[in-house]
Amino acid sequence: MGASGAPGPGRVPSGAIRTIGARGGSLLATFLLSASAARFLGPELAGAFFLTYTIVALFATVGRLGTDNLALRLMGGDTKSPLTDITRLLVLASVGGIAAFLVGAVVLLLVLGDRLSPAIGLIVATCIFAQALAVVSGTVLRGLGMLASGVFAELGSLPAIATIILASLGLIGPGQVTLSAALLAMTVAAWATMAWAVPLAVLMVRRKLSDQGTAPARAVEFLREHRKRLASMMGTSVLAYGMVWAPVFVLSIVGDLTQVSYYSVALRLANIVALLPTIQISYLAPEFARRFYAHDLTGLNALAGRSAFQVSAITAVPLMILIVFASPIMTIAFGSEFAPAAPIMVILSVGVFLVMLMGQVNQLMLLCGLESTALALSFSGLVIWVTVGTWLSAQSGAVGTAWLGAVVGVSYSAAAAVALKRRQGIRSYARIPSRLR
Repeated sequence: MGASGAPGPGRVPSGAIRTIGARGGSLLATFLLSASAARFLGPELAGAFFLTYTIVALFATVGRLGTDNLALRLMGGDTKSPLTDITRLLVLASVGGIAAFLVGAVVLLLVLGDRLSPAIGLIVATCIFAQALAVVSGTVLRGLGMLASGVFAELGSLPAIATIILASLGLIGPGQVTLSAALLAMTVAAWATMAWAVPLAVLMVRRKLSDQGTAPARAVEFLREHRKRLASMMGTSVLAYGMVWAPVFVLSIVGDLTQVSYYSVALRLANIVALLPTIQISYLAPEFARRFYAHDLTGLNALAGRSAFQVSAITAVPLMILIVFASPIMTIAFGSEFAPAAPIMVILSVGVFLVMLMGQVNQLMLLCGLESTALALSFSGLVIWVTVGTWLSAQSGAVGTAWLGAVVGVSYSAAAAVALKRRQGIRSYARIPSRLR
C-alpha cells in the first residue's frame, strides 16, 4: 500500500496550518541566520560565509541524485514496492552524498583555501552529505503526510540551529564569532538536522509503507528502470538552483566577497516580497494537481489567477515600504556596513514582485506536464548568466548583477506563463476576480 498518512487528492491536509507555520518559520530562520552572519562577520567575511553556504547547498542538490523528487512520485502510487524502493532511495542518496562531499570538498578548498584551513574546509564540506540526506528525509516525510516536519527538515532546521549557535557565541563575546566558527555552527546544524530527520523518516517509512504481494525488483533492475528519471530530476533541480544563485557564483569570480555579501543580504530582504506565495504553494499545489487531472481547466484558471492577484495585492504595501525605506531597513537588519546594498534590494524587490504577478509558474509546469519546458528555461537562464552575467558583473558589480537578475527572473516567469497558456490552456498570471470588476 502507499503512504497511509498522505492526504488524499484534492484535499487540503488537516495539518495545513502547521505546514504554513513551518514554511514561514523556515524562511524567518534563514533570514535570521543571514542577519547574524552579516552583523558578526562584516561584509567581506559574511560574503565568504554566504558563498560557502551556497556551494554546500549546490553540491548537496547534486548529491541527492534526484532521489527526493522520485520519492514523492513513488509514494504517490508509481510503485508496488514502496517500502523497498524508498529505502533504496535513502541508500542511493547516501552514496550520492558521499561522492558529492568528495568533489565538493576539493572545490571548497580551491575557492576559499585562503580563508579556511584544510581541516576546517574538510569538516565544513561534510555538510554536503548531511544536508543531502536531511532534505531527502524531509521530502519522504512530506510524502507520508507529515508536511510540517518535512518542510522544517528541508528548509528550517539547519538555519534555526545555526542561528541559535551564533547567537550563543555572540552573547559570550562578539569576537567569538569568526568565519570558521560561523561555518562550524552551520556544520553542527546540518548534522543535527540529519540526526533527527533521517531516523524519523526511516521509522515512518517502516510504519506507514508496505510492499504489495509481488517480490520487489532487484536493486540493479530498480536503478536501470529509474536512472533516466533520476538524471532528469537531478538535472532540473541543479539547474533551477544554479539559476537562482548564479549571481553569487559570478560575483565571486569577477568581483569580490563584499559584492557577494551585498547581493546575498539584498536578496534575503527582497524575498520578503515572495513570502506569501512561498507559503501559499504549501496548500495550492495539491489543488492545482487535482483540478488539472480532473480536466477542470476553468476552475484551475480561476484558482491560479485569483491566488496570484491576492498575494500581489497584499504584497504591494510591503513592497512600497521596502522601496521607500530601503536604507534604514537595510541598516537595521544587517548593520550600517551594508547600507550600499539598499539599492540592490530595491531592484531585486521590484523583480520579485513582477515575477509574482506571473503566478505559480514553476509548480504549474512541474505538475502539468511541462517539465522539459522548465528544464529548457532554466538552462537558458544559466547560459545568460555565464555569458552576459559574467561581463555585466565585472563592469557594474552587485548593482548590475541585480538588474540582470531581475530581468532574467521576470523573463523566465513570463516565458513560462506563455508556455502554460499555449500548451496547456492554463492562465497562471494575476487577474482581478470577476466579483471585483
